[in-house]
Amino acid sequence: MWKGKASVCRVCSLLLILLTVLFCRPVYGAATDKPDPGRTGSISVTMRDEEHTAVGGGTLTLYTVAEFRQENGQYFWVYTEEFKNCGLKLEHLSDASSAKTLQEYAKAQHLQGIQTEISPEGELIFENLELGLYLIVQVDAADGYYPINPFVVSVPFQE
Repeated sequence: MWKGKASVCRVCSLLLILLTVLFCRPVYGAATDKPDPGRTGSISVTMRDEEHTAVGGGTLTLYTVAEFRQENGQYFWVYTEEFKNCGLKLEHLSDASSAKTLQEYAKAQHLQGIQTEISPEGELIFENLELGLYLIVQVDAADGYYPINPFVVSVPFQE
Protein backbone atom coordinates (compact mmCIF):
# COMPACT_ATOMS: atom_id res chain seq x y z
CA MET A 1 0.00 0.00 0.00
CA TRP A 2 2.80 2.42 0.91
CA LYS A 3 4.50 2.00 -2.44
CA GLY A 4 1.32 2.84 -4.31
CA LYS A 5 0.50 5.98 -2.30
CA ALA A 6 4.05 7.30 -2.49
CA SER A 7 4.18 6.65 -6.20
CA VAL A 8 0.88 8.48 -6.75
CA CYS A 9 2.13 11.49 -4.77
CA ARG A 10 5.37 11.59 -6.74
CA VAL A 11 3.49 11.38 -10.02
CA CYS A 12 1.14 14.17 -8.94
CA SER A 13 4.08 16.37 -7.94
CA LEU A 14 5.79 15.79 -11.26
CA LEU A 15 2.56 16.47 -13.16
CA LEU A 16 2.25 19.79 -11.36
CA ILE A 17 5.78 20.67 -12.44
CA LEU A 18 4.99 19.61 -15.99
CA LEU A 19 1.77 21.64 -16.12
CA THR A 20 3.57 24.68 -14.76
CA VAL A 21 6.28 24.41 -17.40
CA LEU A 22 3.84 23.75 -20.25
CA PHE A 23 1.21 26.36 -19.43
CA CYS A 24 3.21 29.17 -17.84
CA ARG A 25 4.49 30.69 -21.03
CA PRO A 26 7.01 33.52 -21.02
CA VAL A 27 5.87 37.03 -21.80
CA TYR A 28 8.00 38.85 -24.34
CA GLY A 29 8.87 42.47 -23.83
CA ALA A 30 8.26 45.20 -26.36
CA ALA A 31 11.98 45.40 -27.17
CA THR A 32 12.07 42.02 -28.94
CA ASP A 33 9.72 39.29 -30.02
CA LYS A 34 12.35 36.92 -31.38
CA PRO A 35 13.41 33.87 -29.36
CA ASP A 36 17.08 33.23 -28.83
CA PRO A 37 17.83 29.67 -29.96
CA GLY A 38 21.38 30.06 -28.58
CA ARG A 39 20.13 30.12 -25.00
CA THR A 40 20.08 27.05 -22.82
CA GLY A 41 17.83 26.00 -19.99
CA SER A 42 17.49 23.33 -17.35
CA ILE A 43 14.97 20.85 -16.00
CA SER A 44 14.89 20.19 -12.28
CA VAL A 45 12.98 17.37 -10.62
CA THR A 46 12.36 16.92 -6.90
CA MET A 47 11.17 13.54 -5.65
CA ARG A 48 9.03 13.59 -2.50
CA ASP A 49 6.68 11.12 -0.88
CA GLU A 50 3.12 11.83 0.27
CA GLU A 51 4.44 13.40 3.47
CA HIS A 52 6.69 15.72 1.42
CA THR A 53 9.81 13.92 2.61
CA ALA A 54 12.65 13.81 0.09
CA VAL A 55 13.04 10.48 -1.69
CA GLY A 56 16.62 9.98 -2.82
CA GLY A 57 17.96 7.22 -4.98
CA GLY A 58 17.10 5.82 -8.35
CA THR A 59 17.81 7.36 -11.73
CA LEU A 60 16.03 9.37 -14.40
CA THR A 61 16.84 9.22 -18.10
CA LEU A 62 16.44 12.23 -20.38
CA TYR A 63 15.78 11.86 -24.12
CA THR A 64 15.70 14.75 -26.59
CA VAL A 65 12.47 14.21 -28.53
CA ALA A 66 12.27 17.40 -30.62
CA GLU A 67 14.47 20.38 -31.39
CA PHE A 68 13.61 24.04 -31.82
CA ARG A 69 13.88 25.31 -35.40
CA GLN A 70 13.65 28.69 -37.06
CA GLU A 71 13.01 29.20 -40.80
CA ASN A 72 11.83 32.30 -42.68
CA GLY A 73 10.80 34.00 -39.45
CA GLN A 74 8.77 30.97 -38.32
CA TYR A 75 9.51 29.04 -35.12
CA PHE A 76 8.57 25.39 -34.64
CA TRP A 77 9.55 22.00 -33.18
CA VAL A 78 11.02 19.18 -35.28
CA TYR A 79 11.51 15.61 -34.15
CA THR A 80 15.11 14.53 -33.62
CA GLU A 81 16.46 11.81 -35.93
CA GLU A 82 15.96 9.27 -33.14
CA PHE A 83 12.25 10.04 -32.69
CA LYS A 84 11.16 11.04 -36.21
CA ASN A 85 9.51 7.64 -36.80
CA CYS A 86 7.75 7.36 -33.43
CA GLY A 87 4.31 7.70 -35.06
CA LEU A 88 3.05 10.58 -32.89
CA LYS A 89 2.19 14.10 -34.00
CA LEU A 90 4.13 16.77 -32.13
CA GLU A 91 0.96 18.67 -31.24
CA HIS A 92 -0.36 15.61 -29.38
CA LEU A 93 2.54 15.17 -26.95
CA SER A 94 0.79 16.82 -24.01
CA ASP A 95 -1.10 13.75 -22.77
CA ALA A 96 0.26 11.01 -20.52
CA SER A 97 -0.30 8.23 -23.06
CA SER A 98 2.05 10.00 -25.51
CA ALA A 99 4.86 9.94 -22.98
CA LYS A 100 4.30 6.22 -22.44
CA THR A 101 4.33 5.65 -26.21
CA LEU A 102 7.60 7.59 -26.53
CA GLN A 103 9.09 5.55 -23.66
CA GLU A 104 8.16 2.29 -25.38
CA TYR A 105 9.56 3.58 -28.69
CA ALA A 106 12.86 4.60 -27.06
CA LYS A 107 13.15 1.18 -25.45
CA ALA A 108 12.29 -0.71 -28.66
CA GLN A 109 14.81 1.36 -30.65
CA HIS A 110 17.50 0.97 -27.94
CA LEU A 111 17.91 4.76 -27.77
CA GLN A 112 20.52 6.13 -25.40
CA GLY A 113 19.46 8.99 -23.18
CA ILE A 114 21.26 10.90 -20.47
CA GLN A 115 20.94 8.90 -17.27
CA THR A 116 21.39 10.78 -13.99
CA GLU A 117 21.16 9.67 -10.37
CA ILE A 118 18.71 11.31 -8.00
CA SER A 119 20.54 12.86 -5.03
CA PRO A 120 19.91 11.73 -1.43
CA GLU A 121 17.87 14.96 -1.10
CA GLY A 122 15.58 13.72 -3.89
CA GLU A 123 16.81 16.29 -6.39
CA LEU A 124 18.11 16.10 -9.91
CA ILE A 125 18.91 18.82 -12.46
CA PHE A 126 19.54 18.41 -16.18
CA GLU A 127 21.50 21.56 -17.08
CA ASN A 128 22.67 23.37 -20.22
CA LEU A 129 19.86 21.98 -22.37
CA GLU A 130 19.14 23.46 -25.77
CA LEU A 131 15.59 24.56 -26.54
CA GLY A 132 13.60 21.40 -27.13
CA LEU A 133 11.06 18.84 -26.05
CA TYR A 134 12.36 16.20 -23.66
CA LEU A 135 11.13 12.83 -22.43
CA ILE A 136 11.96 11.90 -18.84
CA VAL A 137 11.79 8.23 -17.86
CA GLN A 138 12.55 6.46 -14.60
CA VAL A 139 13.71 2.88 -14.92
CA ASP A 140 15.42 2.53 -11.53
CA ALA A 141 13.34 3.79 -8.61
CA ALA A 142 14.48 4.42 -5.04
CA ASP A 143 14.45 1.39 -2.78
CA GLY A 144 10.89 0.69 -1.67
CA TYR A 145 9.26 2.75 -4.44
CA TYR A 146 7.88 2.16 -7.91
CA PRO A 147 9.13 4.16 -10.90
CA ILE A 148 7.22 7.33 -11.77
CA ASN A 149 5.32 7.57 -15.04
CA PRO A 150 7.25 9.02 -17.96
CA PHE A 151 6.51 12.61 -18.97
CA VAL A 152 7.36 15.15 -21.67
CA VAL A 153 8.58 18.63 -20.80
CA SER A 154 9.81 21.55 -22.87
CA VAL A 155 12.70 23.85 -22.32
CA PRO A 156 10.95 27.04 -23.46
CA PHE A 157 12.59 30.08 -24.93
CA GLN A 158 12.56 33.34 -22.98
CA GLU A 159 13.61 36.89 -23.65
